[in-house]
Amino acid sequence: MFKLLLAEGIPRPWKSVYQRAKKMYDPNRYKGKYTEEELERLNNLHKVHGNRWVKIANLMDRTDTSVICRARLLKKSLYQGAWSKEEVRTFMKIMENIMTERMQESHHDLTITDSDTNAPNSIFREHLYKNLPWCAIAEQMEHRNWLQCRQK
Repeated sequence: MFKLLLAEGIPRPWKSVYQRAKKMYDPNRYKGKYTEEELERLNNLHKVHGNRWVKIANLMDRTDTSVICRARLLKKSLYQGAWSKEEVRTFMKIMENIMTERMQESHHDLTITDSDTNAPNSIFREHLYKNLPWCAIAEQMEHRNWLQCRQK
């Protein structure tokens, strides 16, 4: 196996040697500074593909490491620290809209009904909060990322 032969005689695991060699000889390793067009394309691809960095890197003819590092720099407009009252209000309104929409879409799946009256007694909170679209929520928040929104 080529990977094992590559690492022969080097006192490191074959996988780390292989990954280093792959990075060193990658034709997309250094393409220079990102142009404004590339930055805009990176931003658009990130919105479409999320954190699938290898896919984005292939579409941009850059390395995944380069794309990840550059994408982090694009997020400098994010706010850090405590949320303002206005941010909390906006976030709560977004969440209220999502929860209302979920309750209307799948009313039968979310509720526990009383067997005698056939009326809904309560809502399964786990179903209501499961698989929330955090990226879409963060997009509406503008200056907060999906992780900040999820932690809030």
